[in-house]
Amino acid sequence: MISPRLRALISSVSIVCSTAFAAEQWGKPGGELRIHERAVHLESLPMGPFAKLPDGGLVTVDESVNALVSRDDGRTWHTNRIFAEPDKFEIRPERAILGTREGMVIVAFANNAERGKFRWDVKTHDTRGKPHLPTYVVRSVDGGKTWERPQKMHDDWTGAIRDMIQTREGTIVFTSMMLRHKPGRHTVVTYASRDDGRTWQQSNVIDLGGIGHHGGATEATIVQLADGSLLMLMRSNWGKLWRCVSKDDGLTWHPMGPGTIDASAAPAILERLQSGRIFLAWNRYYYEGTKDFPPYGGDDHATGTPTSVQRRELSIAFSEDEGRTWGEPIVVARAPKSNGVWLNRQVAYPYVFERRPGEIWLTSWPGGLRVKLSEEVFTGPLGRPHVIAFGDTSTARRGNLAIYPKQIREIMRERGRSIHVSNAAEPMQNTASARKVLQDRVLRRQPRVVILQFGINDAAIDVWKDPPAKGSRVPIGKYEENLRHFIAKIRAIGARPILMTPNPLAWTDNLKKFYGKPPYKLEDPNGINEFLNIYAVVCRKIAADEDVPLVDVYRAFKSRTDKLLLDGMHPNQAGHRLIAELLAPVLLEAVD
Repeated sequence: MISPRLRALISSVSIVCSTAFAAEQWGKPGGELRIHERAVHLESLPMGPFAKLPDGGLVTVDESVNALVSRDDGRTWHTNRIFAEPDKFEIRPERAILGTREGMVIVAFANNAERGKFRWDVKTHDTRGKPHLPTYVVRSVDGGKTWERPQKMHDDWTGAIRDMIQTREGTIVFTSMMLRHKPGRHTVVTYASRDDGRTWQQSNVIDLGGIGHHGGATEATIVQLADGSLLMLMRSNWGKLWRCVSKDDGLTWHPMGPGTIDASAAPAILERLQSGRIFLAWNRYYYEGTKDFPPYGGDDHATGTPTSVQRRELSIAFSEDEGRTWGEPIVVARAPKSNGVWLNRQVAYPYVFERRPGEIWLTSWPGGLRVKLSEEVFTGPLGRPHVIAFGDTSTARRGNLAIYPKQIREIMRERGRSIHVSNAAEPMQNTASARKVLQDRVLRRQPRVVILQFGINDAAIDVWKDPPAKGSRVPIGKYEENLRHFIAKIRAIGARPILMTPNPLAWTDNLKKFYGKPPYKLEDPNGINEFLNIYAVVCRKIAADEDVPLVDVYRAFKSRTDKLLLDGMHPNQAGHRLIAELLAPVLLEAVD
């Protein structure tokens, strides 16, 4: 959904960026763009999206009336006509394609041949009349050789069609858009088919309000989560990708509000990888390393609020926890520069395709990006110091909470150091269970630094059990032995360990319910830390004996648990920020 007016504005923007990361010679040439040094340019590849055929071939469509089929991994392409009446159809660049598990090929597209005039009235903040740009679906049952008659889904103006998936239950779902009026704005809608694309059901219309010829909710991408629900991320003008969830295979959607991902007014694309990770490609709100971008809109004509139209850098990120949190964004392509000024290029509207496990093809409409990425390479350190956080419930991911492994990346970046942080913690992990997975989760990944924080799950006495436990889950002697073992093994691979004491706990009604029995002292405000304190003392002793840097979280939290804990046990946002700030100088010294 790129109007001539918006294209002209983006083309006119010339930004001089002073950061080292934005140097003219960043990356390497990739067509008309600069691409990441570890990306591979694919010269002969057409624009995606792509779908796999049952025989291993590939299929896509062009920006006209043809299906393109390749039998040699995308090096050459054979053309098949899609429409019996080609003068009545023209496939727009924003489209979606799917190869189903049953062998069907389905294409969803907006028909440019029926496109009406889109004329914006600055007085009414709406279009003059109701322009048409219909959504269609067309299906092939023989691998793209022949095609059935197209089915029209709706006549409303379709700003863009961006994504199509098949759920584990077999339902096919694709995203589309509808223009709404009084005031003029865009909305998102999906269509779902439970019979291999023969018939379709429309979802509820996702209308987030807004105003303007580029206002409202637009250009959605979807992925199925582990629990069976569908996650949708929509382009918005509010600086974030907007989230929606469906629990009935795309028939009804429930807006959840803005996510944590900053984004310009440009669409993202999601993909579930064979590894289980979720891949995201999008244009961030700001250029890498900056905090400014000329605003667009805010006049109730283009948009109701000023927004960024940053489309000169394309970033990727990976999620390992079903989209709750994302790894550090990595710029994989950007427009070239001359004498510090951006040239007239964009790299936006990405399409992603996992050709084979771990091999990601990323293409774009504006900019002509055509690259191959290795999942293993781009989920690794990429030459940056690799830091692994290995711990228990305080270190493990917790929903959208910005835990210290995430915050330390940001602090280090502010201090001029880029690091790669992996989180190898688990909520119920203690030193005994962690010892069993040390090799697989930590050592084999060859980190430079390993942060160790254990104690809460080791010291706990499960008095809530029947019969009640009489001792800690991991005895203090075994706890000490395990920590010393971790230190020795980490040093044996040439890495540096950092020890952190556990954070203290605080009584809450829920903790009293489970732990308000002897030997814990319920009447003592600090009674829940009766045994945890001993583990913190041992942790300090080990740090001194082994000459390991120590971050004493226990002492830093001790008099402020009411302000630093989420639920009496886990650090809240402020608590994780404090841990990250205490850790930063120690980590800076360790990675140098």
